[in-house]
Amino acid sequence: MNHPQAQTIRIIFVVATGTAALIASGLYYYFYFLKKGKTQPQLTQKTGSTEVIINKETSSPLFNKSEPVNYPPPHRGLLNDRDPVMVIERKSVGSRRKNEELFAEELYTAGRKKDSYPEGKLSPKESRDPSKRGIQLKNWGSATHRDFLANAKPQKKIYHNTLKIDELEKDASDDKIFRKTLDHIGQVLLNKSKSIRKIFRRLDYKYYGYLTVEAFRKVLDEPELGLQELTTEEKDTIVNYCNCADGKIDYKEFFTTFFEQTIKKQLRTQGKGTLKQIFVIVRHGSRFPLHPIPLNSGWSSNEQFWKLYGGKLTPRGINQHYKLGLRLGTEYLQELRLLPDSHILPEMLHVYTSNTDRTIFSVSSLLDGMFPYVSQSFVVEDEPERQSRNYQGIRIHIATVSKKNTPVLHGYKNNPKFDHFKKKAFDNASLFKEVAKDPEYIALLDKLWQMTNHECISPEKDIVKRFSSFGTLYHQIAIERALKMQLFANIKNLYLTPRDEEMIEILARESRHVTFCGNTPAEQQELGRAGSGLLPFAIIDSFSKRINNLNTQEPPRKKIVIFSAHDFTIMALLSHFGFRNWALPNFSAYVILELHYIKGKYYVVLRYNSDPARIKKPSDLRDYIIPTNGQCINMEDSQKGLMEYEEFERILMETKKSFISEEDWYQDAHSINQN
Repeated sequence: MNHPQAQTIRIIFVVATGTAALIASGLYYYFYFLKKGKTQPQLTQKTGSTEVIINKETSSPLFNKSEPVNYPPPHRGLLNDRDPVMVIERKSVGSRRKNEELFAEELYTAGRKKDSYPEGKLSPKESRDPSKRGIQLKNWGSATHRDFLANAKPQKKIYHNTLKIDELEKDASDDKIFRKTLDHIGQVLLNKSKSIRKIFRRLDYKYYGYLTVEAFRKVLDEPELGLQELTTEEKDTIVNYCNCADGKIDYKEFFTTFFEQTIKKQLRTQGKGTLKQIFVIVRHGSRFPLHPIPLNSGWSSNEQFWKLYGGKLTPRGINQHYKLGLRLGTEYLQELRLLPDSHILPEMLHVYTSNTDRTIFSVSSLLDGMFPYVSQSFVVEDEPERQSRNYQGIRIHIATVSKKNTPVLHGYKNNPKFDHFKKKAFDNASLFKEVAKDPEYIALLDKLWQMTNHECISPEKDIVKRFSSFGTLYHQIAIERALKMQLFANIKNLYLTPRDEEMIEILARESRHVTFCGNTPAEQQELGRAGSGLLPFAIIDSFSKRINNLNTQEPPRKKIVIFSAHDFTIMALLSHFGFRNWALPNFSAYVILELHYIKGKYYVVLRYNSDPARIKKPSDLRDYIIPTNGQCINMEDSQKGLMEYEEFERILMETKKSFISEEDWYQDAHSINQN
């Protein structure tokens, strides 16, 4: 039939028939896949007593973007029955049966490589059996990657290439789920004790330097730790993860296992900060007098007593430095986070002390307060160090014992040039000559002689020299006050009055200022330079090495440097800086220099605490800027603020010509004999 209308009807019929066929086909496939989404074959994995569903085909609502996955408390890491399923899919290359065969073969291959689940291995032929399509993987903890789950996305297609066999083959050390569990354990321990080293010290309470596997395994079973949901197998895995083949877990293994990631996260959230290093010069604590005081009834007259204990650190001195260490630790470790509680902490500390017992024991007490759970060791200067690479203690470097004093902390000792300028300064000092004519001071001098019979004020000496020795009496007052003794107790029942002490302090301050500052800026430059010895260069050297470390990441990377010294050390340094009329340093007084990095430049902050018993916190101290161009000014009149490091270095090394070697210092010290 060739009629035009018949041809039109034929076309309409064909189109209608095709449309109906397409609709029917679409409905068929729609209901087919809807049904299959509910009855898809599953893979199961067991971790300990926990079963994990591994789906070949994804229709899981757990990965809805609008509903983020919430990980179950109390621990985060090993899977439990509330964890979301893992989706492992393959891109379709043919029939569904062929896809299942390839999938099973891939898992089987991975299983042969790991050899970790012999009871659950399936060959590709076995996978063709529909009754065995649910493959059971046993003891494959590294296959469960929570980060993989968290990043999974809902897919419209049933088959999609998301399975990564190399991810499944990772060891437990690379497994992020396992890592999160370890971090959680570390965080629980840290919340309980606030200090990682405190945790380790409590576990190693007998100071062997390691934890036994058995002891630490018992800790994981403690109810307070909140790890009840971990199986015995999982806890054993955690202990074995510490790499303790010898059955011993040292601090480095303990830290890197449980705390390294936590500490890094804390440092990132708190910011890097500007403080890069602190350099502390601290005076020792309260000591015994150096020599007997004949009429002072508070002290023994036994000659052997003074041979044994003269100048030794007192229990009060130990306590002073322990408290100072607590304050420095609070300020710089807890608040400013200068040092992490890391296994590399010993590499970030440098401690140096003179070779007297009062400075050694003082700095040891300070470190006890600042690092209460870190052990200490002692090494003499120039002696080869014999500690192991994993040693976790703080090394206290003691100045060489081959000679009594060294120019690092005692530039004023065995220095003929210093003695020459000191004698010249006292000869020209006017105050001692003035008070030698003052009846009030003369009466005080006689009274003190009757109370003490101290040789420094013997009537046989010149009266001006007797007054210039009042610094020794001022020290005696500080010693006895620290020990809560009656000042200058004597059998004659004579008492020191506030006015007496005031006059003693005036002359003592003058005596110390003349010793290190002289009477003119020229004398101060000579006395300060000679008296401070190699200490200024030690500061510059430490800062410059730290800056180089920050710029190149090359060692050393010291963040805290502590020098334990004497009051004369501090006074000589302040004089060399160009300060006059500073407060006399009491026991445990300190100078602290901070190195900061701010907006591309390095800066130095200088602080001085003459009496830590009165001013507790370092942050409560004012900043001092050292005078430029060789000037000398009253310390309290100096400007406040930060100094650019380059300017600070230029002043000390170029303007003030600080010594850079012991040979340099020695030649200068003896150059006075050539004049």
